[in-house]
Amino acid sequence: MGAIPLLAVYLTLVPIVAGLVSYPLYLAIQGLGLGEPVFAKLVFRTMEFCAVLALWPILRGLGIHGGKSWGFGDSRAKFFRQSARGLVWGLGSLLVLAAVLLMLGIRIWKPGFPFHFEALPAIAGRALLIAVVVSLLEEAWIRGALFTAIAHRASAQSAIYLSALLWAAVHFIRPDVSIPAGELGWNSGFLVIAGSFSRFSDIGIIDSFMALLVAGWVLGWLRRQSGSIALCIGVHAGWVLVIQCLRRMTMVDPEARFAVLVGHYDGFMGLLALSIFVVMAMLLKRAEKFPGSVHD
Repeated sequence: MGAIPLLAVYLTLVPIVAGLVSYPLYLAIQGLGLGEPVFAKLVFRTMEFCAVLALWPILRGLGIHGGKSWGFGDSRAKFFRQSARGLVWGLGSLLVLAAVLLMLGIRIWKPGFPFHFEALPAIAGRALLIAVVVSLLEEAWIRGALFTAIAHRASAQSAIYLSALLWAAVHFIRPDVSIPAGELGWNSGFLVIAGSFSRFSDIGIIDSFMALLVAGWVLGWLRRQSGSIALCIGVHAGWVLVIQCLRRMTMVDPEARFAVLVGHYDGFMGLLALSIFVVMAMLLKRAEKFPGSVHD
């Protein structure tokens, strides 16, 4: 099976399985006295879990085993070294974006900032935790196992583009459908999943989608050239850290002259972010290859 059919089967089976098990899981949680979860969120988390879990049999079927298939091929010391280097790159690139957004008045300080410095350690600590968890999980999934599977069936170049496309798209899949508890049934999971793709009908996401697509290409390039997800984790964590901090300290001014430069997705990913990621991509294309390159 080629890379495209393999990806198509994977993306078809994951929501089907998640839709089937979500309602029984909801009933089981209630039956065990663990509370009453928000069904839409439960469906979304179940789909995420299935997306990761489904990669185990795919990799085994391709004859790929071990931590290297998930992008953890380097020694521990080298892995942490590269992660730290990536963190510097990620922080640097998004701090440039943050500075320009503030200078242009696109994002403005929330009331009380930047004067309440005693709140900064708590904000930074929470943002760092989110950054580490998100980058580790997403990179192991997208640039780790999925990248490996696609590269095995096609090429590393195909894996860069396809993983970037999927990663960008995942950001816009959200459980926006709310079903009252009394109306839940065995088909409710499928209704929530179907409604999770409604944002793709909004033409206003194009700038944010393109920014994330190029950012995904940057991460995929780093994965291919370095041979592991260490750099990807660092860069991704740096991006998330800056966004999480600025989101808590600033807000978008919709009346700003250059407000069009940020997208509707999160107030960060837009035309300005796209330009920064394009510059990063151009610089990476000119850079020398890292040792331990993954070959096509």
